[in-house]
Amino acid sequence: MSDSLEMIDPTADDFCLLSDLLKMLPHRPSPPVVSRWVQRGTRGARLRTLKVCGRHMTNRREFVRFLRALETAPVEPPRDEFIERQLAAAGYV
Repeated sequence: MSDSLEMIDPTADDFCLLSDLLKMLPHRPSPPVVSRWVQRGTRGARLRTLKVCGRHMTNRREFVRFLRALETAPVEPPRDEFIERQLAAAGYV
């Protein structure tokens, strides 16, 4: 993951709830998608947040950094293990 050890500054002027930043997007992602962004990341990027009183918070700069990382990351096709096993058994992989 292209995740640096840089901490999010909770004293920054633009420090806010992640849910507020998601409202900037034309289509709001589902809660499981946002959870994956925070916990595991996607396409080599992870959204850094701080958990304050049980709610994820971040700043606008971090949110934009994450979205830009997704823009430039290559899209990996979904893997189907069943098909991969069949291809391997047939000697194609």
